[in-house]
Amino acid sequence: MPDTIYPSGKKPDVTNPALVLNQPVATNADYPNEVIPGYAGELYFSLIPKQFDFGTHKVSAADQQSGVAYVQESAAPFTGNQAVEVHDGRVSSGDDWHVEAELGTLQNLTGATITFSNTQVGNQYSGTIALGNGHTGTAFTLTEGAGAKNFLSAGTKSSKGDTAAYWNNLTDLKISIPADSLKVGAHTADVTWTLTNTPEV
Repeated sequence: MPDTIYPSGKKPDVTNPALVLNQPVATNADYPNEVIPGYAGELYFSLIPKQFDFGTHKVSAADQQSGVAYVQESAAPFTGNQAVEVHDGRVSSGDDWHVEAELGTLQNLTGATITFSNTQVGNQYSGTIALGNGHTGTAFTLTEGAGAKNFLSAGTKSSKGDTAAYWNNLTDLKISIPADSLKVGAHTADVTWTLTNTPEV
């Protein structure tokens, strides 16, 4: 499991008056995830990555003709791994859930993709957790503006506790921009993570 900013390894509960349900808590700048409080007995995202940063690069006419790929960068080493973590504290049985990911439109970078490589999965109780069917092996690719894909799935009786999909290295994430789509400027888009209390389809 990825490291957490809490020495006990436990997620905060909203019984702490300083915490607000579903609102990320303050973390150190070098901690790569948003930490999200929730009720201990419920289903919610407990960690999601703060951002993916692919740096600033000089581009040439040759780059525009051939396309480019850049790996993720960071100004300083992360303390811990980037992770998407789900907490399932429900005591009922037969609770499936799945996570979808979607990359929003990257204006002026038509067809750009973000690929997550070497995705690792950890579960607090050694449950059977699967990478979503959007993966090819341990690789997962999102195309800008192309809709959501299944990212992580937990079947019956295997969903409890904290479950995380995470990456050990910054360079496990890469953005690829096809030929003729590379434009000068700053480009941003949202990655939307959706947790649903239903089986993957």
